[in-house]
Amino acid sequence: KMEHAIEQVLQQAIIIQQLDETSCGRIWTGFGLPSDESPLYDLNIELYNDNVVIRAHRKREEPSEELQQSFLKIFPNNFNIMIKHHHFGNDGKSTHQNKFLRPIEEDEWPNIVCVENGVKYHINLTDKLDTGLHLDMRLGRKWIAENSSGKQLLNLFSYTCGFGLAATRGNCRNAVNVDSNKGSLERGKANYRLNDIEPNNRNFSKWEVSRYLRRTKKKLKVKYDIAIIDPSPPPFRCKTNEQRIHYYLAWFRKTLPLLQDESRVFISCHCMTILDNTFIESFVDDRCEILVEEKIPFPENYRVDHNEKSKAIIFKITKLSQTYKRGRDQQDDQPGINEPELKIRKIEDNDKN
Repeated sequence: KMEHAIEQVLQQAIIIQQLDETSCGRIWTGFGLPSDESPLYDLNIELYNDNVVIRAHRKREEPSEELQQSFLKIFPNNFNIMIKHHHFGNDGKSTHQNKFLRPIEEDEWPNIVCVENGVKYHINLTDKLDTGLHLDMRLGRKWIAENSSGKQLLNLFSYTCGFGLAATRGNCRNAVNVDSNKGSLERGKANYRLNDIEPNNRNFSKWEVSRYLRRTKKKLKVKYDIAIIDPSPPPFRCKTNEQRIHYYLAWFRKTLPLLQDESRVFISCHCMTILDNTFIESFVDDRCEILVEEKIPFPENYRVDHNEKSKAIIFKITKLSQTYKRGRDQQDDQPGINEPELKIRKIEDNDKN
């Protein structure tokens, strides 16, 4: 059973290597699987060129010696294989340990360049928990590249600026990347240069997003056509789905003063179990008329029901009240405000054209 499961993973790796203009991708998703369903439970496996990264969930023990030897047996020698084990230290901070299954030293693992949808990205396989590119958003970056021509784009929680780069490659008028981490923005600039685009420092803003939104709404002269909201997962205090939904709803509302009629809001959710119709119907606001224009599915090899769950949702603002247009959204920052009644219109398939 174990060898059969790993052989299937190898076949997915071969499929990705045969793709045009893409050299990286998820080849197995096991986070959340019960141990009796698959020997690869609680493992996510990703491919970066010919480098296989096995991510072990922090709640599970290091993959067994039998599993490690099975990977070495089944994957050809041209694949480098490493295990990245997530766990929490005594100080409560998340960290990781690397283990290399091929006879290769850690400092010999390269900072490589991968290609996704024809765009090149710097990838760091060893130094951090994240490699610099979230592979589950490949189809989202593709949508942005195809729909941002001539548009003003705001990329909140930009990380290494993958959305901004995709929009720039898609001939957007302007793309502003906002993140509180200077190192992530510098990696984003390096990705721009890697694609022969000289980054403009004005398009990279090191700000905490809430402060950026409060500051910018007071003096913004040109509204954005597309806003990307891709925050970190909800904090641990958000125990219920209702609380998690409100977390994303709050960011949605705070962004509205920077937008206009016909703007699109691209929302990515890390909690895939709530990004469904219940989540959509919770976007309640009587000062803004919105509709769901499109849903971005998870890429292949993600363990979700593609008919019910999505990785991201694109909302279209059909009418924005003067309250938002003037930047008067202070109500949303006050606790205890009752949620206004919602009316959301959904586009039927035959209306999309």
